Amino acid sequence: MIPLSERQLLANVALLPVFTERFEDGTLRFEFHRRYTCRDIEVSDLGLLAFSRAYLVGKTEQPPLRDEAFDPADPVATALAEHRALQFDAASELHSAVCHLANLGWCVDNDAYVFDAEGRWMLHVSHHDTVTLYERHA
Repeated sequence: MIPLSERQLLANVALLPVFTERFEDGTLRFEFHRRYTCRDIEVSDLGLLAFSRAYLVGKTEQPPLRDEAFDPADPVATALAEHRALQFDAASELHSAVCHLANLGWCVDNDAYVFDAEGRWMLHVSHHDTVTLYERHA
């Protein structure tokens, strides 16, 4: 798990089939250019997603867990409280991050996007207790 600046994240995202919209308040919105299927999934289904590298970015300008209570000994939760954007190379860390966001999120400040580096899928982790998966058609 590696913290990224917004500039580093957007440079990586620019290589993907993703439309990026940045609002004046720093909020980001991502949408795929191509046709992808969309469905809500359970956090337990994350193990079925293949990736070599993934990027997570909080939807708003602040880190997604900045104001939330969590175990300070947990490195993933600490990273989510300190950084808006992270790079994941380990599935276990990504799974932990999505679990934290899905369980602790209660407002839009806790929402996040997660991208597979190859553009095969994107997740939207919402404070509405949903994880939405967007997958590229085969």
